[in-house]
Amino acid sequence: MSIRILLTLVLLYCTRVFSDTGAVQECIGCHTEQRHEPIARFSNGFGQWSDLQCVGCHTEIDEVSQTFTSGVHDSRYLSLPVTDKRLKSMKKYPLPYLKAPLNISKEPQRLNQIGLIRFLRRPPGYCKTPDSCAPPMMMVYPDISLSDLAPLKLNLSKEPISSKLIDIKAGEVLFTQRCSTCHSNDKAPYDDVALSLFSHKNIASFHVKKPQEVNEKVLDLTLNSLEATQLQAYFMRQRDQREQQLERAIPLIQKDWQAIAKKPVSYRERIYLWNDFWRDGGCVHCHGIEGRAKNKFDVSHAGLTKYLSQYKGQQIYTRLKIKHLETKFGVSAGTPGMPMTGSPMPTPLIQLIGSWLKSGCQNIQGTQLCPEKP
Repeated sequence: MSIRILLTLVLLYCTRVFSDTGAVQECIGCHTEQRHEPIARFSNGFGQWSDLQCVGCHTEIDEVSQTFTSGVHDSRYLSLPVTDKRLKSMKKYPLPYLKAPLNISKEPQRLNQIGLIRFLRRPPGYCKTPDSCAPPMMMVYPDISLSDLAPLKLNLSKEPISSKLIDIKAGEVLFTQRCSTCHSNDKAPYDDVALSLFSHKNIASFHVKKPQEVNEKVLDLTLNSLEATQLQAYFMRQRDQREQQLERAIPLIQKDWQAIAKKPVSYRERIYLWNDFWRDGGCVHCHGIEGRAKNKFDVSHAGLTKYLSQYKGQQIYTRLKIKHLETKFGVSAGTPGMPMTGSPMPTPLIQLIGSWLKSGCQNIQGTQLCPEKP
C-alpha cells in the first residue's frame, strides 16, 4: 500500500466535520490553542478530531508513531489505519501541519497584509532552483479577503510599498549574497516567493544581528531597514513572475485535452475510477459526503453522476494537470490544482481519467453520463 493511500486513510480517520464559518475556523483549528482540544475521545484514548483540527489529529498520530518505534505500549496504536512501516517512517517523513505556527495573532506586524492574502489565495511550494520545485501542499482560499480574517484580530503591516519606488535589483543581490545559502535549499522553510509573506520589519529583525556560520562559511546577515525593504520588493516580484509564468502555461492544457483519444476504459478500470481512485488521490478529504467541498461535488456515486452530467468532466482533468504546473513553478494557480494538499497524480493515471471522460464518463455498468455539449 502506498504512502499516499495511507495518508488518505489517516485523514479519513479524523472525523469529517466542517463549519460553515469556513476559512477563519480552519485558521483557528490550526493556529490557536484549540487545535489540541478534541471533540471527544474514543474508548482507546485516541481523539475524535474535526476537519478543522489537522494539527491536533496529526500530532496525536505522530505521538503514537513515537511510542511505537520506542517499543512502548500505546492503546491507541491498534485502531490507527496505518501500517507499522508507515509509523516507523514518520520520523523521516512526518505528516503535514505539525509545524503550523501557534498564536500568529500575537506577533505584531510579522506579516504584511497583502503578502498574507496572496499567500492564502495562492500558497507557494518550494523551489531550490527555477527548475527544481516542490508543489504547494496546503489548502487554498482563492476568494479570501482581509475582512474574512477580521475575527482573528491579526496585527498586520500595511506594506508592501509600491515596488516602483524600490531598487528591486539591489534586493536580488542581497538575496543572492546573504539569503540564498539557506533559502534556496532545504535549510530554511521559505524560498524567495514564500518570503513575500513577511513585513520588511520582520525581515530585518528575523536575521541574527551577528555573523552566522553556515556550511563553514561566515555570512553577514545584518540588515538595515532599506535593505529589508529592497528584499521584500524582490520577493514580491518573484511571486509576480512565478504566478504569471504559471498562468501562461495553463491554457496549454487544452491542447493536451484535445490530443486525448476517445478510448473506452475497461470494466476493472471503471470500478477503480468510481471507487478507490477518490481515496487514493486524497479527494475524499474535501469531496467526501461531509467534506469541506461537498457543495462543489461529492464522490458518492450519486454525487459524481450529478456532477458529470453537467458537462463538467473536463474540469477534473484540467485541475489534475494544473497540479503538475504548480509543481513546476512552485506556486498555486488562480484556480488551484488538485489534490490541493498532495503531490501531483501520476501522468498515466491522468491520461486514463482523460480517456474515461472523453469517452462519455461511463459508470461501472457502462452507461455514458457525460453528454455532448450542445
